Amino acid sequence: MKTLSEHLWTIQDVAEFLGVSKATVYRWRTYNPDRLPPALELGSSVRWVPEQVIEWAKAQSTSKTIAHKR
Repeated sequence: MKTLSEHLWTIQDVAEFLGVSKATVYRWRTYNPDRLPPALELGSSVRWVPEQVIEWAKAQSTSKTIAHKR
């Protein structure tokens, strides 16, 4: 049985999913945290719930498409 932490995404996972570098994810998290979905801080580790990242990404692409059509 997998533990909860095995189901959570790392910065590397989020970067790969979004198609950006790990450095970009670190930068967004540090300087513009609203640019990413909420993360869980587990000690010194940062993790994301995959479903939340996927839903957040869908919402971002939908809102940009709507704004672009205006």
